[in-house]
Amino acid sequence: MIATITGKIEDIAEKYIIVNTNGLGYKVFVTKSSLENFKIDEPVKLFTKLYIRENAQDLYGFLAKPELTLFEQLISVSGVGPSHALNIISTIGVDAVVAAIIKNDAKFITQIPGIGRKISEKIIIDLKEKLIKTGISPKMNLLSDSDACSALISLGYSDAQSRKSLSEVSEKITTIEGRIKEALRILNKK
Repeated sequence: MIATITGKIEDIAEKYIIVNTNGLGYKVFVTKSSLENFKIDEPVKLFTKLYIRENAQDLYGFLAKPELTLFEQLISVSGVGPSHALNIISTIGVDAVVAAIIKNDAKFITQIPGIGRKISEKIIIDLKEKLIKTGISPKMNLLSDSDACSALISLGYSDAQSRKSLSEVSEKITTIEGRIKEALRILNKK
């Protein structure tokens, strides 16, 4: 099993990168946010999951261990394959996914393309206790960001965009106004 991969980025495609490790190029599927930050010939270390099925062996890579842990948890849910799991993490981020699961917010999860109500409810039922046991926890501010999220939505941003940007705001910023300002800065940077 391949647990980590370290090397230089040889190529960047729409959904994956090629990591050259001692002359051997590995095709590694990564999140959209990771793709935006990678540059060719840049050194990289990824935590990986080798996913084997009947007709393919795919390698999925993550910059942080919590992303990998959540990915592994998501693909353990019946009906959630690696593409869906990667899409969930890419779209809203680890903190937002975990907060939605802990808060039983199936509606939020259904905003992710390809994830319906049935699957989102199954994710919550199957993963809530597991996530608590594995120690993945969202930023505490994320659980109380509903007012800030509502304000961003009223400014024209989608619920997913609002929650994702708020999940990237530093925990040191605790006022609603401060969190909204920082989230707007993050949204305008993209």
